[in-house]
Amino acid sequence: MATDSDRSQKESNTTIKIIVFLIICYVVWTVYKGLKYRHAKYRKRQYFKSYIKKSTVLKQRHKCAICKKRADVWDYDHIDGNRSNNHARNCQALCPNCHAKKTRGLLEQ
Repeated sequence: MATDSDRSQKESNTTIKIIVFLIICYVVWTVYKGLKYRHAKYRKRQYFKSYIKKSTVLKQRHKCAICKKRADVWDYDHIDGNRSNNHARNCQALCPNCHAKKTRGLLEQ
């Protein structure tokens, strides 16, 4: 026959096992989310700083990097496609038409 102390000990062991299981599930979920957002598809889009945009337009002499035409409106493109790489050497100013074509894969790189 099981005594009251045996029952309470089994209940406490069961409770501890459930708590440990929940902690492990939380840790696994947190690690999964961290790894998931490392890949480019899930990375948060980061925009170029204003000084990088200005220096890029000046460096390109106010001309589109692809068609070499002057424009009043600029779209800023990540050259390597990595949205979190905001170095000045990864920025190019494109006219909206060329940017749309590049984004859709209609231009040969």
